[in-house]
Amino acid sequence: MATADPTRKGTLDWACLSGTLSGNPIACAAGVAALTELKRPGVYDRLTALGRMLREGLARVAAARGVPLQALGEGPIAQPIFIDPAVRVTADHDLRGADGKKATRLGHEFIRRGVFVIPGAKMYISLAHTDADIARTLEVFDDALTAL
Repeated sequence: MATADPTRKGTLDWACLSGTLSGNPIACAAGVAALTELKRPGVYDRLTALGRMLREGLARVAAARGVPLQALGEGPIAQPIFIDPAVRVTADHDLRGADGKKATRLGHEFIRRGVFVIPGAKMYISLAHTDADIARTLEVFDDALTAL
């Protein structure tokens, strides 16, 4: 950190460090609190289980309705992609056949039903989410598919 010491400004061994939350004590405290929670035993197992529950549920509901969809993601992340489940997705070019407009419309339907997502993007799960939250999200997903 000596390289960023403001008293060195103007010398050849000085570098400017900046960032949106650099030196912000509230952001630092929040980061420390988050890391403390993440170090607790079983936290990553729980996040992974919730993510799997959501991805598998999205795929199951879509299949039951005959909707071509893959629920992609890892750990606590899920992204519903409107693409034939038989398509093997291993790289971004495999997604060229996906219906991104439909994914965005799905996101809007989620929001209309009280589940906040970023339309057309990934769904992120946190430790605040419960099994009941996942079940509710899947109910909303089922209903939202009707509107699409």
